[in-house]
Amino acid sequence: MNKLASRSALLCAIALIGCSAANREERSWTEDVLLEDGTAVRIERHVTFNESDALGGGAYSAVESKSTLKFTGQLAALPAWDFPRIALVLYRSKENGSWRIIATTSSCEIWKHDGAPRPPYWEYELIDTRWELVPLHPESIGKSPDLFYRYKAAKFGPHVDAQTRQWLH
Repeated sequence: MNKLASRSALLCAIALIGCSAANREERSWTEDVLLEDGTAVRIERHVTFNESDALGGGAYSAVESKSTLKFTGQLAALPAWDFPRIALVLYRSKENGSWRIIATTSSCEIWKHDGAPRPPYWEYELIDTRWELVPLHPESIGKSPDLFYRYKAAKFGPHVDAQTRQWLH
């Protein structure tokens, strides 16, 4: 193979790798959450994820590398929740009054690595001053998402209220 052909092959290989490379994306917004008792709270959200697709498309993937919920207003004393998961539900347990967050992932690798739970959810409970991973509580089963989770594909502004969240889901 001559030098020109080998250089052309190398450039094509680099171009193909670049077409399927992952892109790091970040999103930040504030969000109004309507709790089960009718109370509305505002939280600050920040997510970082890596999205990729196969060269020909059809293999889209977006994996969270960081997801933070920071509490404001009347809940400002609560510590931030900071785990690489898609937060779906925020609620206060009727059983013991503790705060809980139910989360999931879109990554099969993370799901398998973290025990392949069925259903594919993780639950975090605020115990003292730390968010702890706990088994999915029966009280959590069947809850509808009250947090905005379609932030990867959706175009949205710096604030998501309940009406906007319903429209985007």
